[in-house]
Amino acid sequence: MKAVYIEGQHEEVLQTEHDLCLFRAPRKIADGQKFLSGKDLFLHKAGTGREVYYLLHWSVRPKKSETLAQISKGMAEKFLEDRGIFFNSVSKEDEKAVVTMKQYGWGILEEF
Repeated sequence: MKAVYIEGQHEEVLQTEHDLCLFRAPRKIADGQKFLSGKDLFLHKAGTGREVYYLLHWSVRPKKSETLAQISKGMAEKFLEDRGIFFNSVSKEDEKAVVTMKQYGWGILEEF
């Protein structure tokens, strides 16, 4: 999904296909059942250097469209904490490693 937002005089494009996915909601349960809706968390690096966090609200229900909602860094941290993922225990030096591991599909710090 793609959306455009304005930051000051800069136009930024949020694209779920290109931005870093920090959390992807499950689509299937182990027994093959499917979830009907969920929220995914993304991080976009704006051209100004600012980090933009946003949620993708998705649904497989007919007549329900996907939406993007920009959120603060604090709300993104809370979103992750509610799902058992804690990044505040990571030092600034290790932050780049965490982002890299997330890009390769690792989900929680305990997996490292």
